[in-house]
Amino acid sequence: MKLLFAIKSINGEGGGAERVLVDICNGLAARGHQVVILTFDPPDGDSFYALDAAITRMDAAICIPGKPVPRFSLFLAMPRLRRLIDSVDADLIIPFMHSIYIPLAVALLGMNKKIVASEHTDFAHYRSRKLQGFLATAIEYLIKTKTVPSLPVLREYPAWRRGHIHVLPNPIDLNQYSRSKAPTAPPHLLSVGRLAEEKNHIDLIRAFAQVSPDFPEWTLRIIGEGELREFLEAEIVRLGIQSRVTLPGVSRDVAAAYAAASVVVLPSL
Repeated sequence: MKLLFAIKSINGEGGGAERVLVDICNGLAARGHQVVILTFDPPDGDSFYALDAAITRMDAAICIPGKPVPRFSLFLAMPRLRRLIDSVDADLIIPFMHSIYIPLAVALLGMNKKIVASEHTDFAHYRSRKLQGFLATAIEYLIKTKTVPSLPVLREYPAWRRGHIHVLPNPIDLNQYSRSKAPTAPPHLLSVGRLAEEKNHIDLIRAFAQVSPDFPEWTLRIIGEGELREFLEAEIVRLGIQSRVTLPGVSRDVAAAYAAASVVVLPSL
């Protein structure tokens, strides 16, 4: 099959959905499928996660990685997106996240393209973002179907919408996460996720501050990057645990970090 995947950016640092897309595209390319990735990135950039050499990239140069897409620029780019996608003549189009499946569904109006929107955001995200929620609902009438990564996420949607949505779990190679020896000493807690409100690292940091005096050897490591870095760093200093908590940023080898951890903590809301 000829498959066109689309995502806002794969040049920016880290990102769970970006990692999933690259893993899927690499796996499909290895199976002999023709895979093309469309992004809003500037041309000639490098993917943060390694791409199979057989994969073709098309960069629409609509925004800078890590920055919001200017709405006017996106509106002006609609005809170009339409031409780019039409030139691929893909059997199936799979845009990742609402930041790209909404504009693509609009850009391809009337072209009879087969689109499967791949959602990687919790439904709660839309409760405080009414316009995004309205658009994400509206485009469901312009696409073949939508996928979500788990049954609990599907159950968050209103019952009348679930028939058009399917659960498609993220692929994981469990062999990457196996370890042949004890976790790295001294012992440490590990959390992985973007430094954003919904990941709830603030509660993890405050909880660790409460119990850490009873466990003087233990440290906390939070891998990820995001808009709350300065806030979290300030809270770590305020609690006096800066020698016990580290925020090393993003990692290309999260599996190794998991293998080295004593305990993995998932505080996400």
